[in-house]
Amino acid sequence: MEKKPQDVIKAGGIRAAIWQNEVTRNGKTELVPSVQIDRTYKDSSGAWQRTNKFGVRDLPRLVVVAQKAYERLVLDNGE
Repeated sequence: MEKKPQDVIKAGGIRAAIWQNEVTRNGKTELVPSVQIDRTYKDSSGAWQRTNKFGVRDLPRLVVVAQKAYERLVLDNGE
């Protein structure tokens, strides 16, 4: 079974996926969030691809999804 992100935030082709990873420290297991940001595009054959490289025109949307991911992690968790 494929693990799925806890939440996904999209702006155009830019996507931030929020993951919860189990980490064991000093015998105690806790969930530690991480964020993966990528961009979708169609290649020359028309197939959808994902990349973690961004052009200048992608940066405003990247900032938006990163900010929203941060807000969800910090504000929703009461930090």
